[in-house]
Amino acid sequence: VRRERRRVREQGIVFEHRTFIDQLSGTAPTDAVRIAGGVVNSPTWLQLFADVLSRPVETPNTPEVGSRGAAMLASVAVGVHENHDVASQRMTAVGEIFSPRAEIAQQLESRYKRFQALRPLVVDLPT
Repeated sequence: VRRERRRVREQGIVFEHRTFIDQLSGTAPTDAVRIAGGVVNSPTWLQLFADVLSRPVETPNTPEVGSRGAAMLASVAVGVHENHDVASQRMTAVGEIFSPRAEIAQQLESRYKRFQALRPLVVDLPT
């Protein structure tokens, strides 16, 4: 029972992320999603994201993405790179890629649809 609750909690967290990613994808569709932060230290979470999103999940090749972003801004400011797009292309790279597992992604898709149907009932609950 404890393990099942944990699994459901984890899926709920990733389902909620998917809700927002899907909204953003409507304005800027993507074939893959890049994830940074503490979650990149957990292959289990990254695989869950890939399965729930039904698309590859990429991690950066460095844990210090904030520092790298600052360095990219500085490189443009001092003229090392002509603009932010060039700085990004030259200073970033993909670390690992987690691909969705088709059968599991399909199972999670049906759970996600149930999540979406129930979501309005809890979103506006007072805290």
